[in-house]
Amino acid sequence: MVRHVPDRGVKAAELSMPSARAGTHRHFIPVAIARDHILKAIHEIDERGVPDTRESTGYCLIHEQRHYPPKYVISIAARYATGEELWYHHFQGGEGHGRANQFLRSRGFKVAECKCNKRAR
Repeated sequence: MVRHVPDRGVKAAELSMPSARAGTHRHFIPVAIARDHILKAIHEIDERGVPDTRESTGYCLIHEQRHYPPKYVISIAARYATGEELWYHHFQGGEGHGRANQFLRSRGFKVAECKCNKRAR
């Protein structure tokens, strides 16, 4: 089944990077998310902080010596890229093909294992 993005008329498969399988549904990180969208998300997090429920559990995106939860950054960046925030259950964090860390690295960001509990505030 091919989904269409309503206002763009583009197949979701053309906008997305496969992440994980849950049952028969594929979940995606939109490839439309560019480095600039991620930087905007980081700026938003700097202004608003990170909700307790969205803290990182194992990895941090490290930007300008600050630590950010990778999945939360991608969720917000998706809003800048597509107009809709990406629900964090729709893609996987951690390492591996199509997961959050690889996606962020492909956009030029540093992601490292981290249990520092440093919030981006």
